[in-house]
Amino acid sequence: MKRYADEAVVIFDGDKAGEQASLRGLDLFLEEGMSVKVLGLPKGFDPDDFIRLKGQGAMAQLLDSVQDIFDFKLQVLLDRYNKSDSLGLLKITSEFLDTFSRIKSPVLVDRYLKRLAATLGVEEHSLRSALIKLIR
Repeated sequence: MKRYADEAVVIFDGDKAGEQASLRGLDLFLEEGMSVKVLGLPKGFDPDDFIRLKGQGAMAQLLDSVQDIFDFKLQVLLDRYNKSDSLGLLKITSEFLDTFSRIKSPVLVDRYLKRLAATLGVEEHSLRSALIKLIR
């Protein structure tokens, strides 16, 4: 796919299983150096159903609301884990650091580390140290 496009938009079914599948598959795009955006469909829809019932125009409107992988993953993980709880904080950071280790652009990693540190209320250098250990 990288030969044909620099960016991919992953559309997932509007249920937990679709969300889970998205999280697992997104890192593959990052490993190939592609930019990836995510679009979640409304609950109960898959892409085929949505287009058949709502039309191509409605799908085009939804495509205007794609999320960056960071924003999507952050939303999912904050819904799943409590960032104020030590275990929740560790799970969130662990999943993000694994994703960050796959991103080819150091500029993008730097941006995401800063945003994650601010969101979680942790020191950026702590996240950076943990990422370096993971990569080694």
